[in-house]
Amino acid sequence: GFGQEFRIVRPDGQVRWVLRRAQVIRSEDGQPVSMLGVALDMTERRDKEEHITFLMRELAHRSKNLVAVIQAIAHQTARYSDEISDFTERFSARLVSLARTHDLLVGKERNGAVLEDLVHTQTEPFVEGEGNRLAVKGPAIVLDEAATQSLGLALHELATNAAKYGALSVPQGRVLVEWGMAGGGAVGVGLGDEPA
Repeated sequence: GFGQEFRIVRPDGQVRWVLRRAQVIRSEDGQPVSMLGVALDMTERRDKEEHITFLMRELAHRSKNLVAVIQAIAHQTARYSDEISDFTERFSARLVSLARTHDLLVGKERNGAVLEDLVHTQTEPFVEGEGNRLAVKGPAIVLDEAATQSLGLALHELATNAAKYGALSVPQGRVLVEWGMAGGGAVGVGLGDEPA
């Protein structure tokens, strides 16, 4: 028998992948008598394989990012820690917060995240005394997975910069994160020093 996988395009433009298998039926003396064949639609399996490959690349990328984030959190925590016990406690708390951020992106039933949740999980590792150093304002918005990833990375970068150079680099500094809907349904997010 033999098999061949090939792509077809339906009249409506839909692409399908088909596996054709065939076997020659021979007589007792070895002469071909007939052919038995089947065509299997492999589109779903092929899509799943491509998705798994994409997820593996994404996992490798996220793992590298996660290591970089943990290093940044360690440096930021050490900067404000006088004793190893203080560092250990605060560093552990920040890692827990980072794990919650990760959960927003990989939760089984989720395709994205609530923007306010994303803001909190991305800024908490950098905020001392969360209750009085961070103000959050904006309507309830659910982001899709791509927007969650993009805004999560952007918020992380903004929070890192605020911790290194901005309001979060000094004990009395405060940060305001505010968002709203712009024309066409686009979301605009801003992070900046909050006036005293």
